[in-house]
Amino acid sequence: MNTSIKKFFLTLGITCLGLISFGQTVTIGFDTKSGNTFPYGNYFKYAVTQSLYTASEIGYAGNIASVAYNVATASSFADQDVKIYMGHTTLSTFADKSDALTEDELTLVYEGTLTLGASTGWEKIYLNEVFSYNGTDNLVIAVARKIPASGTYNGTLTYYYSSGSSLFCRSDTDNTCGEISHVMTGKWAFHPNVQIGYTPALVDGFYQIGDADDLLWFSNYVNSGHSSINGKLTADIDLTDVAWTPIGNRSKTYKGTFDGNGDTIRNLTYNKTADYAGLFGFVGSEGTIQNVGLVNSSITGRNYVGGIVGFLFGGTISKCCYQGAVSGATAVGGIVGRCQSGGSIENCYSMADVTATTSNAGGICGYNASAITNTYVGKNKTITAGTDCAGGICGYNEGTLTSCHTIDISSVSSPKYCGGLVGEDN
Repeated sequence: MNTSIKKFFLTLGITCLGLISFGQTVTIGFDTKSGNTFPYGNYFKYAVTQSLYTASEIGYAGNIASVAYNVATASSFADQDVKIYMGHTTLSTFADKSDALTEDELTLVYEGTLTLGASTGWEKIYLNEVFSYNGTDNLVIAVARKIPASGTYNGTLTYYYSSGSSLFCRSDTDNTCGEISHVMTGKWAFHPNVQIGYTPALVDGFYQIGDADDLLWFSNYVNSGHSSINGKLTADIDLTDVAWTPIGNRSKTYKGTFDGNGDTIRNLTYNKTADYAGLFGFVGSEGTIQNVGLVNSSITGRNYVGGIVGFLFGGTISKCCYQGAVSGATAVGGIVGRCQSGGSIENCYSMADVTATTSNAGGICGYNASAITNTYVGKNKTITAGTDCAGGICGYNEGTLTSCHTIDISSVSSPKYCGGLVGEDN
C-alpha cells in the first residue's frame, strides 16, 4: 500500500485484513492443435456448438463466473451476437448428435455483442449470470453465434483445441442454425481449450476481491444487473493495462457496499467520451463506498467524472482517497463528479489535478447538492474550469460543507466563479 495513503487511512481508523483472493481458474486442454473455429464456428455465418467437459477435467465445484478460449490465429471478428449456455450432464461423451442437451436442460449465462479474435491468447468473457456447477456431473458449454445482418464469415480466426467431445450446427444460409434450439448436424472428437473462472469467495455477504480479475468480474456482474452485491478488497490491486469499465451506470445504479478495507487500487486508466466515469460510474441512495484508496490513476470522461465516483445519487462515500488526474467537460471532482441531494461525502482526501473543460471543477466534488464533511485536498494540485466554477473543495455548491480544508493548492483557475474552497456557492 502507498505509504501516504496508509498513514491517512490509519488516522481514520482503517485497518487491513490481508486476506487472499479465493477466485480460481481451471484450464482444460493444453494441446496446441489449431486450425479450427470452435467454439464459435466463425467459418460460417451462423453456428451453434456444444462441448462436453468431464468432472475429472474440471476438478472443482463452485459458481462459474467466466470462460475463456485460446486464440491460435488472430483475425478480428466484430459485432458478433453471442449467447453462452451451461448445463450438467451424466454423459461422458456425445455418442450421437441426438445427445445434445435441449434448451430446457441448459442455462443462459451470457448474451451480448462481442468482437472475437482481436489478438492471440486467452479471450475471456465475463458471464452475465454465474452458473452453479456441482462438481459431480459433467459440464456442457454451448455457444450460439450469429453475424450482424450485413456481416460475413471469418475463416482466418482459429482456436486451440484438444481431444474431447463436441457437437455442432453451422450454415451460411439458415440463420436458425445460430439458435440453441437447432438440431445438431455434426459431431467432433475434440473440444476447444477452455479456462473456467469461478467467483471470489462470499464471506459474510461480501465478495472477497484480491486481484484485477476479481475486480473486473465484480464490475461486469454489477453492470449486468446485480447492482446490490457487496465487495471487499483483500489485497492491493494493480490495474496496469487493464481495460476498465466503471462499476455501476445510469441504468444499473450500484446499490451495495464496497469496502476497500484500507488496501490500494493503483494504475487505473480510463479515457472515454462517456458520462459517469470513475472507479464507480453511478452510485444510488443505498450505495456505500468506504475505505478505498486509488493511486497513480488517470480518469477522463465527459460529464460527471470523479476519482472514486462519477455520480453519487444519494449514497455515501466515506474514508476514501484519490491520487492522480481527473478530467472531463462538466461536474469533475477529485472524489466525486456530482453529489446529488441526499448523498454524503465524508472523511475523504484528494491529491488530484482536476480539469473541467467547461464548468464545475472541484478538488473533492465538481457539483455538490448535498453534504461534504471533513475532507482535504492535498498540496501542489491544480483545479481548472474552462468557463466557470472552479473551487479547491467544490466547483459549484448548493449543499453544505463542514470542516473542509485545502493544503497549499498550486492553483485554482476559471474565467469566472473561482475560489479557494468554492467556485460558486448558491
